Amino acid sequence: AQHTRQQAKGRRADAHREAEALIQAATGVDISAWSEKQVDVALNRVCDARDLLLREGTNATQHELVED
Repeated sequence: AQHTRQQAKGRRADAHREAEALIQAATGVDISAWSEKQVDVALNRVCDARDLLLREGTNATQHELVED
């Protein structure tokens, strides 16, 4: 049981790191030349990553994804 909990904790940590990296990579990207499908896919991934971070109690809004 302890081993299973450790594995689950490790998978959550990996997912957390991947979500943070994805949001960081998406920050400041110029999407003006992207197709509608490319934008849709990218935004879905970013939203999923942000959702994961919010569920984990992380401040996912530390990176502004859209600049005014």
